[in-house]
Amino acid sequence: MSYFWKTLCHKMGTKLKIFTAFHPQTDSQTEVVNTSLGNLLRCLVGEHLRNWDLILPTTEFVYNSSCNMSISMSPFEVVLGYKPRKLIDLILMIQHPRVFELAYAFASHIHDLRKEISKKI
Repeated sequence: MSYFWKTLCHKMGTKLKIFTAFHPQTDSQTEVVNTSLGNLLRCLVGEHLRNWDLILPTTEFVYNSSCNMSISMSPFEVVLGYKPRKLIDLILMIQHPRVFELAYAFASHIHDLRKEISKKI
């Protein structure tokens, strides 16, 4: 490791762990995510092994919509600030005339959501 990275890590109080694609054991969170995605993909693909690539968008949506136990929210909700809509929800969408008020309420919601996530982490 270069002097620059050692100094940066020391100043930030972090430790740099380098790993290869074939030995990801240094990053346990990556291992957990990869295991979860592998299991989910196996379940969704089932016996349709030739078309597994067509299932990837569904797999991504399902994973990002699933609730994380430590923060009680889905990755989708953390990034975008609201729960993902299901297809049935899109049928009855109504336009709201007061866009500014909705935008302000949404921005406020995102701010509160990030505070809550920071407390939980």
